[in-house]
Amino acid sequence: MFEKLFRKKKLQEDDRHPLCNPGFLASTLASLPREDELTTLGIVDDHLDDIAYRAEELGIDNALNAALGLDGVSHEAQEKMLATYFRPGGPGFGSGATLDRLSSHLSKVGSAYAAVFDLVGANPGDGLRPRLALAGARYFRAWSLHRRLGRFRQRLPGKASWEQAHAVMRALVAWGFDHDSQAVFRGEAASRPLQEYLLTVYEDTAPWGNLEPIQLEMAARLVRAQENLDWSEQYDAGATHIIDLAVAAGPRRCGAPPAAPAPTIRFLSTARLHSVVEKVLALVSEKAPLPRWLEEMDLEQRQMSGTLQTLASHWGPEPPSRQMAREGRSMPMLGAFGFLIARQLIDVNQNLAKGLGQPVFVAAVEPPSYDSELNRAFSRFGVGDQVERDAKKKKEKDKANVDPNDPLVRIANLEKGVSGLSVEHWTAFDCSASGLGVAVPALLPRHAPGVLVAWREAAGTQWCLGVIRRVGRDANGKANIGIEAMAGTPCTGVVHILRAATKGNDAWDDQAEWIFALLPDAAVCQMLMPAGSFIPDMPVDILTDQGQRRAWLKRLVERHGDWEKVEFDLDQ
Repeated sequence: MFEKLFRKKKLQEDDRHPLCNPGFLASTLASLPREDELTTLGIVDDHLDDIAYRAEELGIDNALNAALGLDGVSHEAQEKMLATYFRPGGPGFGSGATLDRLSSHLSKVGSAYAAVFDLVGANPGDGLRPRLALAGARYFRAWSLHRRLGRFRQRLPGKASWEQAHAVMRALVAWGFDHDSQAVFRGEAASRPLQEYLLTVYEDTAPWGNLEPIQLEMAARLVRAQENLDWSEQYDAGATHIIDLAVAAGPRRCGAPPAAPAPTIRFLSTARLHSVVEKVLALVSEKAPLPRWLEEMDLEQRQMSGTLQTLASHWGPEPPSRQMAREGRSMPMLGAFGFLIARQLIDVNQNLAKGLGQPVFVAAVEPPSYDSELNRAFSRFGVGDQVERDAKKKKEKDKANVDPNDPLVRIANLEKGVSGLSVEHWTAFDCSASGLGVAVPALLPRHAPGVLVAWREAAGTQWCLGVIRRVGRDANGKANIGIEAMAGTPCTGVVHILRAATKGNDAWDDQAEWIFALLPDAAVCQMLMPAGSFIPDMPVDILTDQGQRRAWLKRLVERHGDWEKVEFDLDQ
């Protein structure tokens, strides 16, 4: 104890330490580089670590002032980095490294504020009230963004995140600071710690497992555009969700009304959000002027409509129900990701149907003999000869047991020719006419809504196409994904984009482009192409095993990371 008091006194007397001397702290904040966001966050993070690990030695006043000051300076750099993630063509567009760096910084911000709150007693007094209320609002702002970035990477923080946040919220409620209103950052409108907390909680009620990162951002902006979100200590008929501040978990759907709710239980209602979604959806459908928060995102109409329809179904009075009957099963499966891999695997189907894929046995080549002491020793005791004989017997046995006409043998040989193939092992636990649910080893960035997948039964010989539509975990925390199956027999094709030549000297410079394509069903006028290929009303030639067809690209149905679905009309 005396050693800790001595360190604290020495720390406070050290004028060179930036966290103990208010004047030096101000000088340090002013000298932080503003041009390079990464450098700024790196220096700030070092100081935030100091606060998290030495808050007791620093004291409440010094630690609180330092945390608020460092967070205020780094906020601009943080916003710039987040903007680059969503800016097409920018250096950080869609970059996992950008998300990792931001998440690390936000985690340190939260740890610094939490360390300060741990020092405050039952009655902090009016002198600390404005700063503690501001620290609470900023803590929940950082916590909210940290959770959102985790969703972007399918790495949503777990129970520890809720446990820390609820500890901060319980403290603010006990002190009566949760309704104190002030600007969280310079230039912003006033907000309350409770408002910042509820924005995150209501955002968590969105179906994050069904949305892509840009759709998640849209849902978050929609929630943040609402003012005065609230909760209730009493259950009423309009309540849709429930949350318990004493439990390390987020909101869940209300079941039967509790007989006697605990003091830490609060009730939420998404009815207001549902009403806002329906109004914005009507504006999008009518192509009317949009709210500023949505107009700034510059999204395509189909993206906005799809996101709003998904939100409307999940924020309604009742949770969405499955339309198709499900059949429970446990079936080993193989899965692969991405447009290029999926196209090659569908090509494997076609080659298998043509009778290709039979294994070719190559005569064993006699290994060269090297004269060395080791080889002579092996030969003297017969060890080397025995190893060679065993290897030769195993090769002959394997060859004798292989049926060259076995479809599984043939498809395994054909799959060896798929460039960049990396197969993941799944277990299907339920199936329906429209898709299937599969358990995956872990939730990774590739397990994201909108990703094109090819899959087949482990004991089967036909690759199928599907799209990940849902990502989540079951009641036991095991990762799973929901796949929408594309009906029909898929086939590969090549699309010849025809561009009309211009007059004059350019007439001899007529351009043509060949693009790989996938047709989910040859009988349906839809095909999958690499993202960015669609050109409205463009004439094309579609070449498949069935022949060549002239068509016109008509409508973009959906577009995701590396692929898009396009409707076309056949030339009569």
